Amino acid sequence: MKVSGIIILLVSLVASLVLYLTTEQPYGSYPKLLATISSTFIFYLIFDIIFNRGIKNIYILPYLILTWLFFQSPFLLNEKTEYFLRVIKLEYIDEIATYSFLSIILIIIGYTFFLNRSLRPLSSVTFNFDERMLRKLLGFFIIVGVLYRIGEKISPSLINQLSNIIQVLFFAPTIVFALYTIYLLRREKTFKIDLFHLIVITYLLAEFLLRLSTTLMAQVAILLVGGILAYYRERRKIPYLWLILALVIFIPLYQARKYFRDSIRDENISGSELAIGTEIIEKAFIEEQVKEEMIAYQTSRFNKEHNRFENLSFIAHVVYQHKTGNKPFLYGETFYWLPIVPIPRIIFPSKPENKMSTELATAYGVRGMVSNASINFPMLIEGYINFGFKGMLVMAFLFGLAYKWFVMKFGAGIGDINLLMVINSIKHFIHAEGNITLVFGALIQIYLFWWVILKVLKVREAIR
Repeated sequence: MKVSGIIILLVSLVASLVLYLTTEQPYGSYPKLLATISSTFIFYLIFDIIFNRGIKNIYILPYLILTWLFFQSPFLLNEKTEYFLRVIKLEYIDEIATYSFLSIILIIIGYTFFLNRSLRPLSSVTFNFDERMLRKLLGFFIIVGVLYRIGEKISPSLINQLSNIIQVLFFAPTIVFALYTIYLLRREKTFKIDLFHLIVITYLLAEFLLRLSTTLMAQVAILLVGGILAYYRERRKIPYLWLILALVIFIPLYQARKYFRDSIRDENISGSELAIGTEIIEKAFIEEQVKEEMIAYQTSRFNKEHNRFENLSFIAHVVYQHKTGNKPFLYGETFYWLPIVPIPRIIFPSKPENKMSTELATAYGVRGMVSNASINFPMLIEGYINFGFKGMLVMAFLFGLAYKWFVMKFGAGIGDINLLMVINSIKHFIHAEGNITLVFGALIQIYLFWWVILKVLKVREAIR
């Protein structure tokens, strides 16, 4: 039975009130009030998904949660935010809080109230693969995933260019997990291990260990999200047991990722990538000595108190640069990369590089002069450096609108081909720290790829 919007709103208000009463106000009551009010909208989307099992909002929710954590949650913490070399002027905090709050609201408005029925998806929402086709596709994407891994070893530069053009290569393992989940949920026969199941399970386990060996936990999450999304789409309910199990494994590994990254660099953990992934699990969950070493590492680590889920220091430093006259507004200068993203570099060798995370970040002082780190401008901050606070609001609305356009063109994942397109895009639906070109440029590439597959090559007709 569908729960009414009024009940969901009341539950959301209660959740926000609890949040308000159980948190601090390091920057005063005004930023805290705005942060808790904006959380009401986030809670509303969460509870609507839980109670009413809708699917459209599930794609914008991760981006909104991360955006709220980055720009609003610092106003609820015990202490003021600090970040090495970044300037956070208290006199700008209320203004930053106001426009960050309004930006979140406008993203929701742009996504929720527009383009609900006016777009025709690339593939039918009623089209589903039969069991025979699911087995064939699983085999195909396993082969694609294996060839991708081999290509990374033999010619990484070529594979990097190909995966930028054909992003489905990178997402092949995630698609395998999703298709296998669908296969298991739809088949009527009793589950029995045979060669087919053994191959699929072995491949997914190997891919998990390979991703874990890099200690880039986002890659592990991207692998798992395919199965979770497919389950939710099929059953219209959240797989709570599997989510809890994933968190039990994921959280300790995420917390220890820097320790293991340095351990691998120092050759304390060695061997093949599969062996490294296996050893990381053993050390993280079995060896008590390693647990003590991780605690000691976290204690001694430079800048260990920095909150990974904040961009207050980022936007505060950028605002400081503009307020003091050190930087002029760019008036759309960073957007010129966007329309040329779909053009392969092999065709356009002189295609300009997107240097927002390197040269521009260094110029703004949010990245060290000799740093090798990549510091991406989140889209809201990119909106600010181009047009200021008011322009940031317009851009926020357009972000919500653009996300909705892609979700609707991909049929909100309803219909099996649409689900593949959504999974192919999932990284970019949660990339809240990415700049406009990284996120929407990639989505344009994905859309054009599937448009060619479905409209020009007419692959769907061939697999019916």
